[in-house]
Amino acid sequence: METIKKIAIVAVVVPVMLAVDSLSCPAQASETQAQQKLQQVALFKNGLAFFVSEAAVPENKTEFYVVPSAAASHGTFWVAYPEKLKLNSLVVKQTEIEEFIDAINVAELLRANVGKTVKLYFPDPDEPTIEGKILYFAQDRQTPKPEPYAPGGLGTVAGNYRGYDYGSRLAIIDTPNGQVGVNPDIIRRVDFPNGTPARAFAKKKDLMRLDIKLVEPADDQKLFVSYLAKGIT
Repeated sequence: METIKKIAIVAVVVPVMLAVDSLSCPAQASETQAQQKLQQVALFKNGLAFFVSEAAVPENKTEFYVVPSAAASHGTFWVAYPEKLKLNSLVVKQTEIEEFIDAINVAELLRANVGKTVKLYFPDPDEPTIEGKILYFAQDRQTPKPEPYAPGGLGTVAGNYRGYDYGSRLAIIDTPNGQVGVNPDIIRRVDFPNGTPARAFAKKKDLMRLDIKLVEPADDQKLFVSYLAKGIT
């Protein structure tokens, strides 16, 4: 039976590794993501869940990364791998990516076309049209994350932010008569006089990833990643 090695990255270790990664000399991060298959999820009454995933080592690669299905809690990552897989380093870090989302309304269409010239029409026929370049489109405020383990529980977090408006309702248009702020949600029609508009906008997303470096390629090998995550129901 093949020997399996295990590495436990616990709460004390992860913050140190994150700090070292951010202070080290700039290096090109691997852009190869390992194919991952979720093997098991165990749910607990307190909102915690235990995940076990299987990741296939990419062919002819010594550097790749694994993105967990949920954000690991309490600094937990357990990695198991076969003896023939020679591990060089393993670093957990938080990173930011951009996802491109298709626009499904006028407001999102404006967000996708910042920098382009538009002509805006409003529901009220007496409201003058606005023509100019989209200078700015406000980003949505980030909704507070649930904190079931914080003092006071979920009620405290929800109460502190009750009444906040998280959706973006501001675009700034540069017109010949100056800059104008408009509410994108009330625009009835938008024209693009100078060409075809983009149909998707970029949205930033934070995620946790596990960067793995091997001493040599290990084709057809697999490693197993286990971790705890909270807020799972």
